[in-house]
Amino acid sequence: MRLYLPVVVLLACSPLAAQTPKARPSVSFGVAGPNGVDLRVVLQPLVHGRSAYGVSLSRWSRGGGATFDFGPSAASEYTVDVHARAYPVGFASGRRQLITGYVGGFVGVDRREEQPAECLYCPQPRSPSGPPPSIVAYGLEPGAEIGLRFSPFNEMFVEVGGRARVITFADPTGRFVKGQAEGRLTLAVGVGW
Repeated sequence: MRLYLPVVVLLACSPLAAQTPKARPSVSFGVAGPNGVDLRVVLQPLVHGRSAYGVSLSRWSRGGGATFDFGPSAASEYTVDVHARAYPVGFASGRRQLITGYVGGFVGVDRREEQPAECLYCPQPRSPSGPPPSIVAYGLEPGAEIGLRFSPFNEMFVEVGGRARVITFADPTGRFVKGQAEGRLTLAVGVGW
């Protein structure tokens, strides 16, 4: 019985030893949905073991401009997130790690703006003071993410995942309600070095 224990431990540890490569610094460009298109750039320059730390910048916008009637107004959202990701050994696929899973968390500073539409060809006279002013709101919003990173080549990768965040302030764009959780599917292409 005592002879089998070291053999079992040795066999169990050998696959883990093959999966010890560290996470690498990386940069990626991606899109998220389904609430319109959200463009996002992620920079992860700090790496420690199988964890990566970085920032991401994202932008969402909805049309607007001069209309023939009072149609949808222009709206935009800008977000700067500070995030941390872990690439657990249990989420990796073998020696080359063609597929690696990740889990992470982030805190973002969000700026949302609603610009009321200006009707150029409406029967009502236009206001002499011009269009109504924009409504702007700022806030901090925490969230979490999970996904898979496919690395068919050494430096290039494709990420597929999801992000969820808690809405912590009133949204002038009308997309969210304070206190709800908002989720997005993400797709990104990037390069590590």
